[in-house]
Amino acid sequence: MEGKNITMPRISVKVRQALLLLVVALLGAACEQGPPEESPAWPPKVRWHNNQGVVYMDQHNYTRGREEFARALALAPDYASAQANLGIAYYALGKYDSAATALQTALAIDPALLHANYALGLIYNAQGREHDKALAALQKVAAADRDDPHVRYYMGQMRAKLNEGEGAIADFKEAIRLDPYNVSAYYGLANLYRRLGREEEWKSTLEQFNQLSQAGHQGVSSSYQGQGKYAEAVADAGGGDPSQDDVAGPFAFAATGPAAGSVRFAALGDFDADGRPDVLAGLRLELSRKAEGLHLYAGGTAEMLTAPTLPDGFGATGAISGDLDNDGTADLVFSGAGGTLLYRAANGEWAAGEDLSAASTGVALGDADHDGDLDVLVLGPRVSLLANDGEARFAATGQPADPVAADRAAFSDLDNDRDVDIVLLSAEGLQVQTNNRDGTFSEIAEALGLGAVQGAGLAVEDFDQDGYMDLAVAAGGTVET
Repeated sequence: MEGKNITMPRISVKVRQALLLLVVALLGAACEQGPPEESPAWPPKVRWHNNQGVVYMDQHNYTRGREEFARALALAPDYASAQANLGIAYYALGKYDSAATALQTALAIDPALLHANYALGLIYNAQGREHDKALAALQKVAAADRDDPHVRYYMGQMRAKLNEGEGAIADFKEAIRLDPYNVSAYYGLANLYRRLGREEEWKSTLEQFNQLSQAGHQGVSSSYQGQGKYAEAVADAGGGDPSQDDVAGPFAFAATGPAAGSVRFAALGDFDADGRPDVLAGLRLELSRKAEGLHLYAGGTAEMLTAPTLPDGFGATGAISGDLDNDGTADLVFSGAGGTLLYRAANGEWAAGEDLSAASTGVALGDADHDGDLDVLVLGPRVSLLANDGEARFAATGQPADPVAADRAAFSDLDNDRDVDIVLLSAEGLQVQTNNRDGTFSEIAEALGLGAVQGAGLAVEDFDQDGYMDLAVAAGGTVET
């Protein structure tokens, strides 16, 4: 029994009495850990074509997805992830032989590539032959990720076809343990018990399957996005080093001394490309109480770096950093009464500010369209999402479609469907914009019973560690989560 696996949005609401005070006092940092070793990254244009292909795949436009992956490979034939994505596109188009060829090419470059091994196993299964090879490919994925129920479900399918009854039973049971509502695993297990003549276990498992099906739970399907995360094309953010983490410390921090004014806002980013986070502090100078200044503190030293120069009277209210042009160096976006300005960092210097929009009260960065670069969400009386082309050239998307005001925002996957949603907060209320995967967003806060939530502070995190992202809103001396 097959169908699409659906996860419904769930956001908990708990009220705790507390006073939320946020004091930004980051004036310098010294970190004993040295800069990470450089990791290879494909050129931005290559990754852009790959990531555009992922966007088209999410929109179920598999032909356009295949074309974009092919363009990436024309520029970089040894790009293993794009080769695997090309194979997945062919698989979605029903071209199994071409898919297998692309996936085998990807694995010749990188034998450990999980989504290539997984998709190749699915192709062997779909072709109805070489079940031993399918099982071997899936086992490589299971060895790296023991917590994926789809991998164990398909391993159970392969073992059943290879007449490995006890092994198949163990795999189906593990898939059910990892996902108790996976009706496909119950059906596969029930069918296997029937074939083995284990009548009582067959009837019991079939009854569980029927109960879950009648309750609306569904399982895997043969469609794209219905066969598990490893059967989907993968975007490449580039430049990151997944081997680095924050537990390799120890870390030590030391203040560099008082600044010449009060800190109004701050931003962290590696602006000098030395592998250490630097601190930008936006100051209101104490003497005049009118003038503004930017201080840029180099991470790990007491050195001052050159900060951007804002136009006179800009009235900056905030700053946020991110590598918007994918050159490996953090850039800065300032919001203020004078507009929204992008400053690009290169070779220790700052290019002239580029206007992104009119006056704004803040900015949030996130990959709203899943193409591997940072898009810009401009906040204020009229929220506007600007799409990045990968080289920090922006175009208005017209989203959100309805006029919305917000002073706080966050990007996060709230409904666990592996796309980026947007949370907006203002004194008037909270909005949750769910991503429709076609370039548009739909407001669902009212449907979730959150439309009346108001506040001045917003955080998104899985506070109770249940696998769903929660919201924390600071309002009126309380924190609602």
